[in-house]
Amino acid sequence: MDLGTHLFTGVVAASFWPGLDLRQKILVVLFAILPDSFEWLHQLARKHYDNDGHLVAEDYNRLSKKIEGHWYLWPYNFFHNLFGPLIFLVCSVYYNWTLAYSLMWLSHLLWDLPSHKIKLGLKLWWPFYQKRIHGFFDWWLVKFFRGWELLGYWAILTIMSVILIRSFW
Repeated sequence: MDLGTHLFTGVVAASFWPGLDLRQKILVVLFAILPDSFEWLHQLARKHYDNDGHLVAEDYNRLSKKIEGHWYLWPYNFFHNLFGPLIFLVCSVYYNWTLAYSLMWLSHLLWDLPSHKIKLGLKLWWPFYQKRIHGFFDWWLVKFFRGWELLGYWAILTIMSVILIRSFW
């Protein structure tokens, strides 16, 4: 899913998770977007393999076979598998951290599962199993997420986030 949706999910969870202080709420939001923190490597990989230098949304899928085995995808695969949130869940239990962090990471994966179809289907068992689980659609190919509508959508999410933060933080 898009970054705005992941951020909003983190704000909602941080707003309604009981007993969090401000630092913990900020960490909850950061963990909601953590898996996409290396998206810039995807852009670098696609630019490297693109011939015309004018990347568009369709290039995610067109260039997928060229960059599949490249190291550019290692951070994406590392953050988009079940072992990351599972390891953090174990650490949370052992060190008595709030479970919200690992649950936000898991919620990120749950948002991405249906919305990453062709190229970025999730490798949930990576590095042990390379098969991707493909969703129902690629969110970056949905017309709504490609124009001014996305900015409007993000504006609505921002307003709702500000209201939640002012009310519950």
